Amino acid sequence: MDTFKTNKVWQAQNLCLKTLELNLKSLENATKDLQDKVKNDKLDAFYSQNSDCLIYATKVWQSCLRLAELKKLQWELEGRDSTGRLIKED
Repeated sequence: MDTFKTNKVWQAQNLCLKTLELNLKSLENATKDLQDKVKNDKLDAFYSQNSDCLIYATKVWQSCLRLAELKKLQWELEGRDSTGRLIKED
């Protein structure tokens, strides 16, 4: 197993996880702002078709997809199959 490659994957996973955490927090804030608008302003408010909720939800999904891809790469470098089980060499 190449330690340099596995370290690079680990670094990428950590960076992506931090990005996911930030985007989740941003999504929570955007959702709370929208909930407050609905609760307080009801139909008097202007609701944008370009809501930040969609932007952050998409970024959360992208981060999850990236983490899944990085996990597959990690397993490949560790000699594991697509379910994470070690591949036995005969």
